[in-house]
Amino acid sequence: MAHHEDAAALLAKYLNSHASIVGALDQRGLQCVYQPHTKIQKDEILSELASQRGQKESLTKEFRDSSFILDVLTNDGHVDEIIRRLQAKESVHSIATWLLSFPDLQTMEGRNQNFEGNVQDAVERIEHFYVRSDSEDGVDSPCTQWTSVTKNPAFVDHLFRLFFTWVHPHCMLFSETNFLDCYHAGDDTYCSGALVNAICAMACHFLDRSQSESPQLTLDYEALSAAFLMEARSQISPSDAPRITTLQSFAVMFLEELSSGKARVATTYLRCAADNLQDLENDGHKDEVFEASRWGIHTLNTLWSGLTYQKPFNPQSPDTRIPFKFDKYGSRRLYQQYSDDAGQGRTFRAPGFTINTAVHQARLFRIVHGSINLYCGARGKISAKSFIQCHERYVNWKMELPPELICESYNTTIPPNVLTLHIQYYTMLTGQWSPILYFFTGETNTDDRLTEDFRSHLLDHAREGVKLLHVSVRDNLCRYFTPLVTFCILHLCDTVAHWSLDKAEKVSAVLLCCEILDRNRRGFKLCGPLMQMFRAVIDQYSGIDVADELERRYGIRDQHTVEEILDASTRLSYTIPVGQITRWLDPKFHGQWAEEWIEHMGTVKRRRQSNASHPMRLEDVMN
Repeated sequence: MAHHEDAAALLAKYLNSHASIVGALDQRGLQCVYQPHTKIQKDEILSELASQRGQKESLTKEFRDSSFILDVLTNDGHVDEIIRRLQAKESVHSIATWLLSFPDLQTMEGRNQNFEGNVQDAVERIEHFYVRSDSEDGVDSPCTQWTSVTKNPAFVDHLFRLFFTWVHPHCMLFSETNFLDCYHAGDDTYCSGALVNAICAMACHFLDRSQSESPQLTLDYEALSAAFLMEARSQISPSDAPRITTLQSFAVMFLEELSSGKARVATTYLRCAADNLQDLENDGHKDEVFEASRWGIHTLNTLWSGLTYQKPFNPQSPDTRIPFKFDKYGSRRLYQQYSDDAGQGRTFRAPGFTINTAVHQARLFRIVHGSINLYCGARGKISAKSFIQCHERYVNWKMELPPELICESYNTTIPPNVLTLHIQYYTMLTGQWSPILYFFTGETNTDDRLTEDFRSHLLDHAREGVKLLHVSVRDNLCRYFTPLVTFCILHLCDTVAHWSLDKAEKVSAVLLCCEILDRNRRGFKLCGPLMQMFRAVIDQYSGIDVADELERRYGIRDQHTVEEILDASTRLSYTIPVGQITRWLDPKFHGQWAEEWIEHMGTVKRRRQSNASHPMRLEDVMN
């Protein structure tokens, strides 16, 4: 550690002597103060300089070289030699040039470059792979009105298609129809430059990385996504916060930053969207557009909270109605797989029921919101009755699904948005049961039969979710999972690996999780740290010895820093904070359980008999 601090201190003194760096900091109200006989923590320097990197207009060559050297120090590289060169008064540029002689550092240096003059070159190289002459639409889009990153309307159209295929149906934050109409008409009612650029930045993660192993192309992807995101930021001012398109932009930017492995930054965007959601007024917007955005952001906020075991940011009241309306485009539109490698895996056309899926997803996460409140102690101690009442809402939600949203057979093609809906359902239901089982296994006075009863119910839910994950691998859909579904994969596979008594089933769940994360690592940076976190957790479970196999298949090593792990989920582990949750359990829970559960099962049986004799119509469900 002393070497790191010495290197950082020397570099800090060097930077302090250069007016260009100090001037850049002064313009932002920051001041560099280095006391002569004080150890300067490397993390403080990293944080201070990192805060400047997002502003492309202030990046000078000298600053980029300094930033590159700090990145090398962060990764414990060449510390002694960097100290020697700094003591010898060697220039920052000379040291950076020397470091670039090492091939493994060249990619790191590329991340810090100013792409202002090179983005167009990156776009042209990427277009060579992704913009085809047989594009379905020959209509030019007025993209130059909304973004300066590219002037190629066909490329923007390509990114839109990726977003509206792989993100929008799974996480509806606005009306696709109204957005595209305004985009083409140059109307800012339901479209904005920030939203266009945020969509394009997120879509870059779905560009197929397998067509080239070129390090330059890898840098191009990162440069392009960063350029779109930077432009999205530049087109938002604090006074724009109450606008509906601004909140939509924040929500998409949350997904993009999370995909890039920057969860701590991402959550600030989600919080901005959620904080301003309650003050959002329907200022002349169509009701279905307004409500879709309100509930889309609420669902995103609740999903993130449920997956990371945190309280939602100022959530909208879950008692608010969900009055979505069907439109001619959304109710029964065909879901057609659209990607860069459509020839690989299954390509299909199936009814997507996008609006219908969004309605039931919003209803699901209204239930999840209640579950989070339950475990946060908002309603006092958790009794067996309150737990079962919450569980009944999950059961009723699934029983009331219309036929087109039911996964009747895993042997048939399931539209990806419907698949995601059920994966989320089983993940949230698993999260509802897991804390109780952790609590029971830690208690000495718990009836073993009660513990096994809970284990059985928990595994039933997790296994159904894992079956859906196998479907996603079979149909090559897992490559296009959004980052939040990635967390669902972790929780479902972890549950089976932890609680199953079947060794083969445990190992299968572990390998399935790692296979999906590995497929997504190229496009989604958070997958690398999540694989490392998963490996650390499963090493503690009995009956699983797959370390060598994982190393052979995926090269999983402890290579990610604490900072990178925090940037994957804002926590050092994805697992349940058992102590924080179980302290809200009623001490009488054990004794209450049997009677309450018997009553619940009787209610479920009567409900199923009623549904069998009186089939529920879709319009009944929607009302």
